[in-house]
Amino acid sequence: MGNIIQAQKGESFFDPACGSGEFISEIIKNQVAISGSEYDVDRLKISKMKMLVNDLSPSNISPSYFTEGHNLKKNFDIILSNPPFSLKIPFDMEMHFCMYGKPPTSNADFVFL
Repeated sequence: MGNIIQAQKGESFFDPACGSGEFISEIIKNQVAISGSEYDVDRLKISKMKMLVNDLSPSNISPSYFTEGHNLKKNFDIILSNPPFSLKIPFDMEMHFCMYGKPPTSNADFVFL
């Protein structure tokens, strides 16, 4: 999917569930400003390592904005993700970002709409 996106140099890109950084690794070739977040700490580390291997700063790859307790108010030119479908939401997860109500805890698919 990352190679289908016609990102132009200077555009901004965000992946809200960047996992191990597959989309980021592909999109970065177009010299766009990359941002990403990931709920799974191990996958977050892999994504950051991929950026380092490509001589890029992983400073814009952060723990999931779903759990940090802040609102993402930045605009992006491109948002692309492969969300973790059928994920269960932990009961203690803060849902500050759900303007239209909380999704069911048994299935987090609605979080990514």
